[in-house]
Amino acid sequence: MRFLSVAERELRAAARQNGLYRLRWITAAGSFALLLWLGWEFRVFQNKGAGPLVFQTFAIVLFVYCLFVGAAGTADCVSRERRDGTLGLLFLTNLNSAGIVAGKLCSNGLALAYSLVATFPIMALPVLIGGVTLGEFWRTVLALLSALVFALASGFVASSVCVRQFPAVALATGLALVLGSGLLGAAEVMRKSGFSPATVETVAMFSPLHTLLSASDRIPISNRQQFWTSLSAVNVLSWMGLGFSAWWMGRTWRDRPKSIRWWRSLDFGHRLRERRRTARLTRRRRLLEVNPFFWLAGRQQVSAPIFMLLTIVLVLLTVNVTAPYFGRIVGGGVVSPLLGHMIAWLFTGLTIHALVLYYAAMVASQRLAEDKQIGALELILSTPLSERSISRGLWLAYARRMFFPALTAMLVHCFFIWQVLMLMVLDPPGKLPLNVTPGQILWSALFEQPLKGQVLDWQFGVILRVIVLTLGGLIASWLMLGWLGRWLGLRMKHPGFAPITAVSLTLVPPALLFSLGCYVGDQSGLSRMPERQLIPLMLWGAVGITFGNCLLLASWAAWRLRCDFRTTITSCHEPRATGSWIRRRRQILARFSVALMALVLMLGLLIGAFFTFQNWQSRRQWAAFQKQLMQRGESLDLSAALPGPVPDGQNFAQSPAFQKFLVRPSADTLLSESLKRSAIDPAAGTGPISITPWMQQKFVQLDQHAAWIDPKFILGSIKDRPTLAATVTDGLKRLQDDLKSVTSATRLPFFQVTTNRTEGDVFESNRMELLVLEQLHFLFQLRACALLAAGRAAEAGEDVLNGLRLATLARQCVDMNSSVRVQFMAGRSLQPVWEGLAMNQWNEPQLAAMQRSLAGFDLLSDHTNAVHRTVRAHIEAWASMAAGQPPRGPVRGVHLRRTDRPWQPDAWLFDNCRQLYQAGQNAIARIDVAAARVDQDYNWSDLNGLSLEGSASQLIQQAPWWGNNFTLVSFAQTSVNQGIIACALERHRLASGAYPNSLDKLKPAFLDQIPRDTSRGLSMFYERKDDNHYVLRGAGVNATIDLKGTPSDDWIWAFTTPTNKPPNPTSGSR
Repeated sequence: MRFLSVAERELRAAARQNGLYRLRWITAAGSFALLLWLGWEFRVFQNKGAGPLVFQTFAIVLFVYCLFVGAAGTADCVSRERRDGTLGLLFLTNLNSAGIVAGKLCSNGLALAYSLVATFPIMALPVLIGGVTLGEFWRTVLALLSALVFALASGFVASSVCVRQFPAVALATGLALVLGSGLLGAAEVMRKSGFSPATVETVAMFSPLHTLLSASDRIPISNRQQFWTSLSAVNVLSWMGLGFSAWWMGRTWRDRPKSIRWWRSLDFGHRLRERRRTARLTRRRRLLEVNPFFWLAGRQQVSAPIFMLLTIVLVLLTVNVTAPYFGRIVGGGVVSPLLGHMIAWLFTGLTIHALVLYYAAMVASQRLAEDKQIGALELILSTPLSERSISRGLWLAYARRMFFPALTAMLVHCFFIWQVLMLMVLDPPGKLPLNVTPGQILWSALFEQPLKGQVLDWQFGVILRVIVLTLGGLIASWLMLGWLGRWLGLRMKHPGFAPITAVSLTLVPPALLFSLGCYVGDQSGLSRMPERQLIPLMLWGAVGITFGNCLLLASWAAWRLRCDFRTTITSCHEPRATGSWIRRRRQILARFSVALMALVLMLGLLIGAFFTFQNWQSRRQWAAFQKQLMQRGESLDLSAALPGPVPDGQNFAQSPAFQKFLVRPSADTLLSESLKRSAIDPAAGTGPISITPWMQQKFVQLDQHAAWIDPKFILGSIKDRPTLAATVTDGLKRLQDDLKSVTSATRLPFFQVTTNRTEGDVFESNRMELLVLEQLHFLFQLRACALLAAGRAAEAGEDVLNGLRLATLARQCVDMNSSVRVQFMAGRSLQPVWEGLAMNQWNEPQLAAMQRSLAGFDLLSDHTNAVHRTVRAHIEAWASMAAGQPPRGPVRGVHLRRTDRPWQPDAWLFDNCRQLYQAGQNAIARIDVAAARVDQDYNWSDLNGLSLEGSASQLIQQAPWWGNNFTLVSFAQTSVNQGIIACALERHRLASGAYPNSLDKLKPAFLDQIPRDTSRGLSMFYERKDDNHYVLRGAGVNATIDLKGTPSDDWIWAFTTPTNKPPNPTSGSR
């Protein structure tokens, strides 16, 4: 007989099957569609670095395809011969086991290799895009071919060991997945556990996934040899599997009678076995009376022994390996062990749920498929047993075999929920009330009930609902698989693939529909919804898709079983249907069209009902919220939080000196240039040229300011600081009379730019009056720094006080940037104060006046008032829009347009109002004005999804990592407090000749009380270096004083050597 005659027979049979040819172009078409989707997802034509990402993702998808298709393609090639009784006939010829395995490998692997090779030209397209070399491409091709051979060998091992088709397919798929990717995970665990690199590499090189990952060009050239080593090791492992299959087949192809072991002749436990046999017969007789199919399923005393064994192995691995591993690598402080256990049990739960899904599909499809193959179903149909009785028996058998797997999956799921609740219980103090139990948290989060008077974050409820509803969806899938698996096992030509097909139909369509829904929602603007509304909407959408898919598949399978059960069983004896496919399926197409129209109509009704319900619910909750506020004596009326009109004669904004500056900036070049440099941007700082370099231990760079004051000035032409100061003061002389009149007007008690009391006054932060106020303050502080450099301290002191008075007047502004504006202006005022202290130019009266002016700033109260006004203004605007009314007053520059979210229900704006109110309350609660302390904790989800300008968001959400930025109220107030203490320390030095050893020496002569560090709520940290040097430290981001030897984020006021010295300084900078 010719060599590989088995392969010739199989290939001749396959050549007459149209599926062999379809497989190639279907695989190529699918891979091309995948490449197009990846290119769109990674924006390959806009992102030049997307080529490698597309290539790697495409290669990983092909790798998974090789494992599944390769293992399933050969899982039944030998076992089918054994079941049909033809394996022995092959051995009766001059063939041996190696020839049979080689022939089966050629016949089964060639078609799969053709389908894989058809994808390689498509996989080469990212090489043309760029970022992927030819070497990486060919190494990846070799890795994928090696993975396919490995999967084929896994299928041969399972097919030679097993006789039944379903266990063979399950074992082949499990071997391919565990050895294909699990070895790499085991190697990673071994590496983290302290094993030697050589041992870890030895274990990893037998994994086909390691071979694929090593093919990348991102691997260092020194480690490039790992690819060839792993490729060789995987091929050796594959050929060892094929050799084992040939050896085992040669030993087991004969049907031999079962031998009696010698220990059974001793007859130990005979009485016990007889008793168990009697009980077993009684139980099976009772099952037979219930239903014959139920009796067939009860032959095994243990319903799921293999699943029990796998569960025990997974639990042992989780407890002893993965949980300690994640506990070491996950950073969580004292809760790291619990967090590691939670992550480990998450993966264990997912694995068990995947096994249960596959086991459910296999149990549901196995009985009918095997009975049909041996012809038993045709005999059963000739009995009086009805189809309803058969279905009832199958359901009883399904329930019996699924009892332990389903119970195990639910227990593991509940245990994971308990771990999540325990992590919530162990949250930092303040997140949850004290002495709460996991059960109380679960009840409160699921049903949105207050927990001991405290409302939990909505994220808690969403997380728990996702976990609980996931379990509900899995239970629905188990029930659906009882119908779907039964029909697929009965209908499919190769029923061994029925479990994989059923699981794919369970998971893939919902994932695709959900992804499509997310894409449509994003294109429709739904992604701009607040997360507290978007995430629950996505959750219930996913739940609806999952349950709808289960209902649709279960209904379809049940209907086909009810209508086509007998026809399907006897179809092998009927002639093949003739005529076109459309003519034979006209009735089905008509039914499908009607069902599709009904589905679209139902979907429209559901969307309309959803919008109606959401509007009703939001309005109802808004009414209840307003009622609660009234019961607490609170009001959302904005006008009550705005000041009333003030007399024009006492209003600085109406003074002739100020009005003169309102009309001149556009005509005066000097004023227009100063206006550009004085505008305060809360997001970017103080402008292009800052005059607050004291934060970097520097004096003001006068040459940069001289360049815009005098157009003829050339940067770098003058190095002498007094000469630069003269240039600046001479350039500002033409404004001297106007600034002098402003000096007199700054003593007026009020500053009010408008008498309106609407939300538009809060939103408008760029009014010309406010910009001119910032401009005047800028000019005074700049001139003060120049006068100090020129040695004219008396005039400089008057300018500093004028700037402080302007900053005090700015506290009366009502716009949402009012507090930030004051914080920046106060920070600017500290520059000349600091420079005068550094050069010892201030005298006692000047220092006392500056100290009193700085002590008048209560930035914490200003901040809370600004938050209060901003929140009320947005609530009034949103409530007006939800009621169908336009906002009162202008709202330029603010995201308050109805077209911003055209697809959301109108009444959701009421939900925005409630969310913003709670965010404002949280922001105000973080500031203890009485204790002069700012809590650094924050929660970004407070404002998530709200349409707020950046300045409003920064006002309400103060992040400590902003550092030394005057947008941060804690830094601004700490800096002002340091300035107050510095003035008092200088007064003490002038009086006694040296700085005190402690700040307590300043009381009561120079300070009534020591200003506090707002980050800690304690007195400012003070350290005296010598008679002329000291350090004032305010805690920074970490709210801890960092001394020498550690990286410091402290806010420091110190006298050290400055980086740009003024003339004859006695001490240095900040």
